[in-house]
Amino acid sequence: MAFLAQPSGSDVGINTIRKALQSALQPPAELDPFVEPMPSVDELRQNKDYNPARAELGGEDLRVLEELIAEYGAKLRSAKRDVHLADRLALAEAIQNGDFVTKPNGSDPDGIGRKLRAEAKARNPDGRWLSGELPGSDFSHNRFVFLEQSRYPAFFAAQDAIKLQRAEFEIAVRSIFLAAARSRR
Repeated sequence: MAFLAQPSGSDVGINTIRKALQSALQPPAELDPFVEPMPSVDELRQNKDYNPARAELGGEDLRVLEELIAEYGAKLRSAKRDVHLADRLALAEAIQNGDFVTKPNGSDPDGIGRKLRAEAKARNPDGRWLSGELPGSDFSHNRFVFLEQSRYPAFFAAQDAIKLQRAEFEIAVRSIFLAAARSRR
């Protein structure tokens, strides 16, 4: 909100990020870009990864499973939106910090993007980073932006949070089928 409270300027790239943030903060549209496709009860029942023993669920287990799908659908939608917001804010911060390389709009005959990716890997071969190409301050050029975890941790924390939510959902679903399989023995 602090970023959006700043007056908008003439920088095309920053204004593009501003519009993306404003859009993400609006109530969900009919085609919500943050909806996480969730499996149905039948899909989970038939999935060998979740239900390797092909256990049948009773009424209470089915209700719990349906609640889990709904609960994690909402949690994952929120986490997906958080990743998007953190990404846009990190890109805006990187531009404001000057952490980008400019190239003319259009083709990349000098391979600037490829060189920057190679440099990022060389600096931190096991590290996490994100690259993006955004409009420049005007349409004559673009910016290659690289977000390294050490400098822009919020984006990577948001990515980790959504991975954790997905893992929690998988474990919860598997535990329901595991308990049903054990009770059948």
